[in-house]
Amino acid sequence: MLKTPKNKKKIIISGSILLALLISFFLISKSLSLDFGEYQQYRDAVAEFREVDLTFNQQLLQSRYELFANYDPLVASINRQKTIQEKLTTIPDFFPDHKKQEIGLILQKMGIVIGTRENLSERFKSQNALLKNSLRYLPILTEKLEKELNGQEEKQVLNQQQITTLTSTLNSLIRNLLLYNVAVDKKLTSNIENSINKFSQLQLQYELTEDEFPSQLVKAHANVILNTKPKIEELTTQLLQPLEENTKALEKAVESSYQQAAVIVNLYRLLTFGWFLILLTVVNYVLIQRKRQVDPEFAKYKKQVEKIATVVEQISATVDGSPETQGTTKLANLYERQDELGQLARGVREITTQVNQESIMTIDESSASLSARLTLFTENRKNLISPITLEQLKIIIGDALDKWNCKMIDFQGSLEQVQILFTYPPQVQLSQLVTHLKAISTAYFYEKLQDIMDSTNGQSQIWCDYSSYITSCEGVKTV
Repeated sequence: MLKTPKNKKKIIISGSILLALLISFFLISKSLSLDFGEYQQYRDAVAEFREVDLTFNQQLLQSRYELFANYDPLVASINRQKTIQEKLTTIPDFFPDHKKQEIGLILQKMGIVIGTRENLSERFKSQNALLKNSLRYLPILTEKLEKELNGQEEKQVLNQQQITTLTSTLNSLIRNLLLYNVAVDKKLTSNIENSINKFSQLQLQYELTEDEFPSQLVKAHANVILNTKPKIEELTTQLLQPLEENTKALEKAVESSYQQAAVIVNLYRLLTFGWFLILLTVVNYVLIQRKRQVDPEFAKYKKQVEKIATVVEQISATVDGSPETQGTTKLANLYERQDELGQLARGVREITTQVNQESIMTIDESSASLSARLTLFTENRKNLISPITLEQLKIIIGDALDKWNCKMIDFQGSLEQVQILFTYPPQVQLSQLVTHLKAISTAYFYEKLQDIMDSTNGQSQIWCDYSSYITSCEGVKTV
């Protein structure tokens, strides 16, 4: 079945509306994708990870120097770090994809470091427990050895001097071992090794059996302390290396991700504003077109407005110098209307009448203009007027005529005379005009041409009073 043009039009309109809705939904979702609360929670998780890392370091030192009875705080801190690291893998969706990859790599490194830290922590706990066990046993062992030595004196196996030497060597060994546990000094290591060797030598020298003097037990614990302590120090150093570098990199990546996301969201908000502005324009246009189609009076109303516009154009042409307009007769059927069109038509009629009246007045005034020719001779027909002077007089007299509402038509002259052809309105008195022209030209001669004035032998007269005349359409007048 073929689709009719009407059905095609409906399909196109429906498809356009659906596409507009999809684009609008997409732009709105992108504009609202930035969630500051989610970003703040993510940042808080990063800050908490840093705090737990610092807490772990404190707990490690406390465990190292037996300030904790057990290692549960260390285990709890590591488990907390693992939990936070797992939580941080849920990266906010509004972060840019390349930033998500960067954050993912940082979290992967942090996970490896946490796993290594957990393994090192287990080794630390076993080694530190062994060290603590030997350190705790030293006072008990010392007391036991002293009793053994006193018993050997009663059995007359050892004398007092031998017992004193053994006791002094034992106390020196115990003291050095305790100092060695809390201090880093290579000399202490040498002293401990010397004390162990001295024990062995004294045992051989005094011919003591292990039952009579258990020196092997002393040397065993001393060797445990001597060998275990460096391992614990190394493990402590490795465990104390914080995740500061990874944490700082993560904080920087999170901050830059949020900034970039904010820029992108602002761009989408700008696009959304522009898109809805376009939609509003299109909807208004469609509504206006539908209004024109639905209201049959609209087309008629438009034609009447076009008539008024045509008359206004004719009025403008009349003002510019075109013939008088008769277009107002086209608006006769609108004068009686009581709506806005009628008011506008009546206003155009008033303006047209005023323009026509002004045009008639202008024509009457133009027809009333008169023409005259004025000839001025120099006193005693002296040759006072040079070509340069003639040009200047033309400018000066032309400006003066303009101020009297006159218009210069022609200006000629020679060394002894000037001839001026001009138009003038009827109300101008020619005698006053001629007197004014003589006065301003004489002032020019005295101001600008002093050398010529000197040649007149002090005479103040430039123009001859009785040798100038003026003619007009009304007759000839001698001035």
